[in-house]
Amino acid sequence: MRTLVKKSFTKNAFLFCLAFFAVQVLTAQTKVMPHKNPRLDKTMSAKHNALLKEKLIAYKSLSKTSERSNPRMDPLPADARFAAQFEESQAVVMTWLYDFVLDTVSNVITSSISPDTLLGKISCDLADAIQRNALVIIRVNSWTDSTAILQLMSDRGTPLYNYRFYELAVDDWWDRDSGPVGFYYSDQDSIGILDMDYYTYEAVELEDGSIITDFNLINEFNRIHDDSIPIAIGGLLGYPVYKTTLNNEGGNLIFDGLGATWSSTRTRESNVGFSFGYLIDTITFEVTIDSSLITYANFPAINDSEFEQLFVESYNTNNFIEPIALNCDGGTGHLDLYCKLFDDNRLGVVDYAHAPGHSDYENWATNLAAFEAATDNNNKPYTISILPMPLTDGGVPQSECEIDQRTYMNGVFVNKSFIMPVQSDPDTGLSPFDQASVEAFQKALPGYTIIPIDSRAMYGTGGSLHCITHEIPAENPIFIRHKALTGAQNWQNNYPLTAEVKNKSGIASAKAYFRKAGQTQWQSVNMRASTGNNFNFTLPGNGFSPLDTIEYFIEAISNNGKTITKPFTAREGGYWRFNFNNYVATSTSNPNELLLNAFPNPSVLGLFQLTGVNTDSPQFNIRVHNLFGQTIVLQKMNNSTIDLSAQPSGVYFANIQYNGMFKVLKLIKP
Repeated sequence: MRTLVKKSFTKNAFLFCLAFFAVQVLTAQTKVMPHKNPRLDKTMSAKHNALLKEKLIAYKSLSKTSERSNPRMDPLPADARFAAQFEESQAVVMTWLYDFVLDTVSNVITSSISPDTLLGKISCDLADAIQRNALVIIRVNSWTDSTAILQLMSDRGTPLYNYRFYELAVDDWWDRDSGPVGFYYSDQDSIGILDMDYYTYEAVELEDGSIITDFNLINEFNRIHDDSIPIAIGGLLGYPVYKTTLNNEGGNLIFDGLGATWSSTRTRESNVGFSFGYLIDTITFEVTIDSSLITYANFPAINDSEFEQLFVESYNTNNFIEPIALNCDGGTGHLDLYCKLFDDNRLGVVDYAHAPGHSDYENWATNLAAFEAATDNNNKPYTISILPMPLTDGGVPQSECEIDQRTYMNGVFVNKSFIMPVQSDPDTGLSPFDQASVEAFQKALPGYTIIPIDSRAMYGTGGSLHCITHEIPAENPIFIRHKALTGAQNWQNNYPLTAEVKNKSGIASAKAYFRKAGQTQWQSVNMRASTGNNFNFTLPGNGFSPLDTIEYFIEAISNNGKTITKPFTAREGGYWRFNFNNYVATSTSNPNELLLNAFPNPSVLGLFQLTGVNTDSPQFNIRVHNLFGQTIVLQKMNNSTIDLSAQPSGVYFANIQYNGMFKVLKLIKP
């Protein structure tokens, strides 16, 4: 017996956002904006619930046999490995951002590929940015559109040269959410495509209790064409497609490439039990709950334990990480608006510390505390970068939910580039805050080329550039797994290390390159093959002084001639760095100033790790006071952590002294 878990339809941001999305009829034709959340998508809503109910009732009266039209396909291969977004890609898929126009007399929506709008400009800028680093695969509503797109790209001075088109009816733009989700399997690193259920139902229950499971019928007014993108891409590229009945969107998926899978609590909510249907007013686009229509993402309905099993099987995951969903995104609860893995250890998180009154602040703080306490799949604490969010139209930090959250985080990795949404036009000059934010992301992503794109036109649609793109994993990958030395390390003569390195053709050579910070030439050591795909190597610590910072990376060459580094952008500046305990660094401009920093800062837990100091020194003293000048902590340090966990949220100042030298750090506990 399965237990039906009744869920509330209401998502905090749904009804909050509706006023903004109401159409203001100024002429007989009004431009309408699609939205990630189908309940807020005016391109679909004009033909949604009322027509669906009529068809379902008529269908039932004819006593037709109810069968699902797209049966489950084969289970995933046992060794399936889902590629991380920061891994090498062969291509990125996107749908051209059509301009949708509603005729308010006939209630008919038409589309255009016009480049003369901000949406059209985003399509052009995005396609050009992708093709510089990978093949761009563009979906068009009809083949005639491809000819027009080629012409307009040429006319604007950015002709397409690394592209491929495919034709599939367009419901909307959100290729991240619909898929394709690529993975590797077998010792040949074959590529497969996962096809998730995307905003579709398996069954609908009518008011009299009758159940209808005809998949095509009950999903006729959902994004049934977009749901077919994984199958279309699989056919286009010749990759097998594997079906899962899990209802999920790619914007709520983060893979580390090592078996960990992140997805917010919204995925659980979307799959467990059932939901009520909804009605959309075709004039005001107001959404109301229709309790006479019950929809099932999975049928028969599944409970929490069945959901967890289905989730693990769908992504072959060994570590399911489930942050609390935020709501200020149109109700989708997707992770990609506020956090992103930069590699298998480094995590970027947007900064809500300045906005304790924000509706998402509490959940953000809870998630950040969990991230700070978590370890990656190499059993190493995550390195977290707190990064800015765009300003409001008034030029101030976002302190409350304004329709949908604005974000810089919703950018897309395309090999060694990061295409970043910004709130000003790079062609005419970034705003000072955008420029500072690009620099902050550049610091967090060393070695990457940051490509900013003006994405203001997508504000209010529930997403940005990451949401409308999806990468395809590279052919012939070289896989490298290594628990890197970073941060402060104990001084020793040698550092014996290991890495897993493999390619379908075998590894011809693997080396570790290292140097002192400030040097231009790299030294190298050969990595020695060990058991399985493991390679051992030793970094010689006796060649360095305790004051040095060491930089290093791994480079491997396969038997079929491919070369890759770990980190991916190591040759461009994205190598690992570590330094040594047992010393205190000072500023070159002021010898009396200690070079200290605290990480993470802000810290929800109130635990601040100091870097650049001798944490065992008995001469190292610290005094922490609050904004009122009251001393909170007065101690000699015997470890590397300032502990404010027992203190209330607020701003603190740490005055640190060592042998007559000093440093004052501002510490924030949200």
